[in-house]
Amino acid sequence: MSAPAPWIKPAIAFGIPLLAVVIGLPYVTGRGYEIPGSAAITRQWQATRQSVTRAVAGEARGGSAVRLYDCQGPKGRVLSDTPCGRNARVHEIDPAAVNTFHQDPVEVRRAAPVNGGDASPAGLLKGVRADLEAARDVDAGHRAAAEQAAE
Repeated sequence: MSAPAPWIKPAIAFGIPLLAVVIGLPYVTGRGYEIPGSAAITRQWQATRQSVTRAVAGEARGGSAVRLYDCQGPKGRVLSDTPCGRNARVHEIDPAAVNTFHQDPVEVRRAAPVNGGDASPAGLLKGVRADLEAARDVDAGHRAAAEQAAE
């Protein structure tokens, strides 16, 4: 009989935990394995293309910073691209550091109206009382079953 290959034990010792991590990762992160949609691919491709274009052009930071002046005037706060007062605070914003995240639209689901759509405080209170009574009935049933099981 021949001896098993010497790489079998290390492969199993490394492979099984790695497989467990790969399988468990979607459950831990809450994001499954999925192929991105065409809109996400297009956005990523455009962002990559812009970054490469800037790097080739020699703009490592993605362009010059935008300077805004923040002044407090009699009518309130004023933001301007030119100095607007002696005590103007200067804000320099790097365009490369601005968040450009785009959220995909999410379907909004409306809850069913409570108490036939009565949204007045009395109607809402009536719904809460009804829920409380139902919970008490369920609790009493569970308590009775537990007492019977204990006897």
